[in-house]
Amino acid sequence: MSLALISDDRYLEHDEASHPENAARLRALHAMLQDDAALLSRLTQLPPRQADDAEICAAHDRQLLDQLNAIADSGGGWVDQETYILRQSVEIARLAAGGALVAVDAVLSGKAEQSFALIRPPGHHATPSTSMGFCLFNNAAIAAEFARSAYGLERVAIIDWDVHHGNGTQDIFAANPHVLYVSTHGWPLWPGSGHWREMGERHGAGATLNLPLRALTGDMGFHRIFSETIVPALQRFKPELVIISAGYDAHLQDPLGNLALSTAGYANLAAIVYNLAGECCDGRLVGLLEGGYNLDALANSVSATLHTWLDAGRQPPLLSHDISHMPEPDATWLINALKHDHPLLRG
Repeated sequence: MSLALISDDRYLEHDEASHPENAARLRALHAMLQDDAALLSRLTQLPPRQADDAEICAAHDRQLLDQLNAIADSGGGWVDQETYILRQSVEIARLAAGGALVAVDAVLSGKAEQSFALIRPPGHHATPSTSMGFCLFNNAAIAAEFARSAYGLERVAIIDWDVHHGNGTQDIFAANPHVLYVSTHGWPLWPGSGHWREMGERHGAGATLNLPLRALTGDMGFHRIFSETIVPALQRFKPELVIISAGYDAHLQDPLGNLALSTAGYANLAAIVYNLAGECCDGRLVGLLEGGYNLDALANSVSATLHTWLDAGRQPPLLSHDISHMPEPDATWLINALKHDHPLLRG
């Protein structure tokens, strides 16, 4: 299968070494690729580009861009207590958003069947007006707007499997019926948004699907949630493109999360979304890196995702220590509540 990979060493320049979201994350992924020559040889590597003002402002207020430029021009600083900006960070964030655009363009232009962008800083917490939660620009939202404006798509789905709720992506598309935002996330966990009753607003009512998961939900719980809610919701929505906000901090080894996916669990999710995209939108599938802060778990899980997509949804063999055998909370209550109340799951 044809899989495009987008990344660049320039993403390493946004780096505060003592911060969880630092350049070591991407170095670990680049090292994984260099160590797996067979995997690397099967990927079509594409360079990113910088997103321009209009592409960024399709998802963000101009005021946000001006604010970030002012902080960078003054030598850097902090947007909030956890989101840093260096002098070069806004340009790197433009390159991250542009990497997402290249990933979408590769798939929609037919250069590749799927794509994955190893980009940073991440994006899903950035709201229309505020950078937060390690995120400067919302890469997935900018990519979805690009797919709609540049290619005329009517329906785009974003599936966010990061351990933290993508409050920014939800805010950007809350009233938009053309973009379905789906999020699995730990609950209760920062930022505190993403209750299952949050389903969108006004014209976008029903175009948000939140799946807040109890602590230690792992491989079996995720499999049920995807199979019994996310798959039928997308089948009904009928997206023309699926974008994954691919956070790997739901891994049981991650220091910032409270969920318990294993590497095998991530391979299973990769297989589910691969087959779902094949059914709904001729396989058009884009992955965008979000969180993931245990370097070994991050590298192994991204590797599993790429191998699964390259092998047409077949999961790779995994080491036994990468498989979760932990007892899990029961997600039946959540599945039943959504089947009763959510417009895409009722009836």
